[in-house]
Amino acid sequence: SILSMIYDCWNIMKASRIDIVHTHGYKENLIGGIAAKLCDVKSVVRTHHGIGMLHAGWRYNVVERINAVLLTRAMISVSHDLKKELVHFGFRPENIYVIHNGTEQVKPLTPDKILCFKKEEGFDRNDIIIGTVGRLVSIKGHRDLINGAKIIIERNKTVKFVIVGEGPLSSELKSYVKELGIEANIRFMGFRKDVFRLLNIFDIFVLTSIHEGIPMALLETMSLGKPVVVTRVGGMPEIIEDNINGMLINPGDSQSF
Repeated sequence: SILSMIYDCWNIMKASRIDIVHTHGYKENLIGGIAAKLCDVKSVVRTHHGIGMLHAGWRYNVVERINAVLLTRAMISVSHDLKKELVHFGFRPENIYVIHNGTEQVKPLTPDKILCFKKEEGFDRNDIIIGTVGRLVSIKGHRDLINGAKIIIERNKTVKFVIVGEGPLSSELKSYVKELGIEANIRFMGFRKDVFRLLNIFDIFVLTSIHEGIPMALLETMSLGKPVVVTRVGGMPEIIEDNINGMLINPGDSQSF
């Protein structure tokens, strides 16, 4: 229960004499913030990674305002665009600090290992793999991706699409792919712990989201030197310069994709 979670957090904070609590998400902010208040923790900092539950209904709005006004000293936004959203929602701009997400520079796998992994996942040597990583929720725009995929597959049967992630729209999206008759070329991978390995076998990484902060999967893919095609939303134009280090498309435009 929420009370037992607050109590457990309070115990840990008290025993460890915590000075600063850093939270992610509205639930974590509420639980960690209340526990911190009871422990006289000096400061609670909240990172916003996206618009999350800000416009999900009045109940969530009330919780978010309690979080911001009573339980949080400062907020981190992962993009300037997201800061604008937070200010528009009613949060004070002087309490919001923009810090972009980052990732380690990593070495891509060797071509031999990539080919080996492709075979292990059931792909042919000559398959062109276009992949995306993210929760299967409406804001990620998977239906737009699938509509664009149909156009591409009709032109080139060697193109295979990989959708990594799980979520409430899983069954609906799989049915839609079957309805379009392209299930042979689109593979749903579900939740995977070896996302880095899958990123290595992608030839192109795509995101057709309606809104984003700055996705870690995008940064990790770019660190591997992979080409990326993403929607011109949220914080993504802050790190992608069109036709320089990636390609930007308008959300909902499957033809452009």
